[in-house]
Amino acid sequence: MKIFRAAGTQNRDGSRAAVVVNTASGSQRFSLTDDGRSLAYTLPAGAVATFTWDGNGGTTDPPAGSVDPTAWYQVRNANSGACLDAADWGTENGTALQQWACGTGANQGWQFTPTDGGHYQVVNRHNAKAWDVDGGPGATADDTRVHLWSYEGGVNQQWRPESLAGGRYRFVARHSGKCLGVDNSSTADAARLSQQPCSDSPAQAFTLAG
Repeated sequence: MKIFRAAGTQNRDGSRAAVVVNTASGSQRFSLTDDGRSLAYTLPAGAVATFTWDGNGGTTDPPAGSVDPTAWYQVRNANSGACLDAADWGTENGTALQQWACGTGANQGWQFTPTDGGHYQVVNRHNAKAWDVDGGPGATADDTRVHLWSYEGGVNQQWRPESLAGGRYRFVARHSGKCLGVDNSSTADAARLSQQPCSDSPAQAFTLAG
């Protein structure tokens, strides 16, 4: 792993950049810290990623490849500490997406497969169903339920990870620009997920654990 960064220098617009090259033969996870904000990513072998600090404490969104598309992750909510879960080990279209105490079950395993433009389909290890905003591409209303459905390439089935402080992400639905969140900021097992206007709520923040 090589990190190239011009320490102590800035671009004319106040931004700074770091280029990370994974020279290893396998995926590598790394972290960067700047002005108290930390980013954590996994790069596949041979991948290159560029991170830009905008001069105001923010960073660019995670580049394609920062989430390892070969890995299976637990997706843990920052507010509750619970993991996203295919409810009741369901295998049918329409199976609920819920949070539940983290365990080792395949129904809590998720794989991020790139589509384009920094978006991913997110597929469950147990049932091979994807995160899906109920109602199709026209379902843009606040609080529309997110469940699991066979992946059909719909924009309501594609999600863009946005980086937050502390190695967390929020996930933005491609068709609506709204964020995945736990309903009512609940911390209870079996709480469901919906698309919501993006905010700083920890109920919309998640970590990925391999």
